[in-house]
Amino acid sequence: MKVRRFLKTFYYLGFNYKCVFCDLSFRKFDANGLSHEVLDRLEVIGGQRRDNSKCPICRSTDRERLLFFYYKRIIKPKTSAEKLKILHVAPEKNFKNILLKDKNILYFSGDKYEKGYETVYDCEYLDVTDLSYPNETFDMVICNHVLEHVSDYQVALSEIIRVLKPGGKAVLQVPIAAKLQCTIEDRTINNQELRELHYGQKDHVRLFGMDYARLLEQAGFTVEIFTSQFLSDNKVKKNGLNERENLFEVSKPFYSNSDKR
Repeated sequence: MKVRRFLKTFYYLGFNYKCVFCDLSFRKFDANGLSHEVLDRLEVIGGQRRDNSKCPICRSTDRERLLFFYYKRIIKPKTSAEKLKILHVAPEKNFKNILLKDKNILYFSGDKYEKGYETVYDCEYLDVTDLSYPNETFDMVICNHVLEHVSDYQVALSEIIRVLKPGGKAVLQVPIAAKLQCTIEDRTINNQELRELHYGQKDHVRLFGMDYARLLEQAGFTVEIFTSQFLSDNKVKKNGLNERENLFEVSKPFYSNSDKR
């Protein structure tokens, strides 16, 4: 295994791209995402296949590296007497390790362990539509590319806002179709073939459109959108990030009825 890793590193070695997780530089990254007619036609950001987006060694994706920069710029500078309590839903392995090493974070993670997914197994079973935590437990929830999979995203959002402390924040990334004004969801699209045809992936149950921020506001959150401009153009390119992907940070109001069951 070590020999294979060495040979692979040597093959990709270069200076065009940098991975923030394995701290190596490469002449190229691997491609990531899916090639599908609906993804290309509707320009699904976070779904379309992109060249130079996946680290060949640690397998981190562009969206996982985007989380890393959010952590460095937004999460890490927040120091307080009490540790920051974070829930990470369906955790990405590399980003999870970063949060676990931060002594100022009290880290929790969970996954539904559904068949067909790469899963980080050292976390508890967790259903985002029925979170097993009391009201106002967490300072932050990270839920990256999950809501497009769950049967009822509105229930999931109500659960997230319930377990957040007043003023708490969440990062809620999803694939977004740039050429789709309104999110599409049809319960008659109920098998893998139809889902792949209409949503671009067989295990997605909806395709979010440009109304995504409004849907988050309707759930009771206040929304702040970080465009790629919160990083320099050089960092976006060097780290293989998707310059079209915005980061959605939402906050629970200090006074809300949404935290009550």
